[in-house]
Amino acid sequence: MARIWEFLNRDIRSFKRGGTKGRTNEDEVAKSEGPIQESLPPQSVEPAVASEVDTRHIDRLRFRREVMDWRDGYHFAVTREAILASGMLADVVKKELNDSSVLRRVFAKPASEVLESQIESCVELAMRRKRHEEEVALRKNLLRWFPGRHIPAMYPFRWPKLEWDARLDLKFKASNLSQIQAVLNDLILGDKGLAARHRDWATQFANDLLEKRDVEPDSV
Repeated sequence: MARIWEFLNRDIRSFKRGGTKGRTNEDEVAKSEGPIQESLPPQSVEPAVASEVDTRHIDRLRFRREVMDWRDGYHFAVTREAILASGMLADVVKKELNDSSVLRRVFAKPASEVLESQIESCVELAMRRKRHEEEVALRKNLLRWFPGRHIPAMYPFRWPKLEWDARLDLKFKASNLSQIQAVLNDLILGDKGLAARHRDWATQFANDLLEKRDVEPDSV
């Protein structure tokens, strides 16, 4: 009974101290059981490698690519326009022959004389319009390619008189239709025709632009 009485008369703070001490020990054990982080060795910093690429060479390649893209686009545009013009002129020739009177068939004039105005309206005007559009775009590129410099002069294009070709001296009549169309097709789309002259002009002008920027001319 004396021990029971002694236990009951203990200070309540002794119980709190005992509980706090127990929790402190548990926290220390939990901390000691946490994951151990391994210390990594310090990473060595690699020295920067100096670039051996010449930026001027990259600029020349970029300029060359832009000039070649313009040239190829010009080739495509004028060739496409020439094909459309050639087809339109072929339709006009057929219509003229079908609508011609008997008298005109008997006393047929040379094809060059009959088709002079049609060649002008169907072919040359369309090609001039397309060339003007391409020249406007080219001048904008020249301002960007040669900033602060005098824009290189553009070569004038000499428009040939297609109707002056001696091959169109044959009589304008139905029996000569296939020959007339063959001559016109060659004058517009042949190896030395109107479209080919435009492509040659663009190629020469592109090569001159490359030379002005000390870039090797294109071989194609």
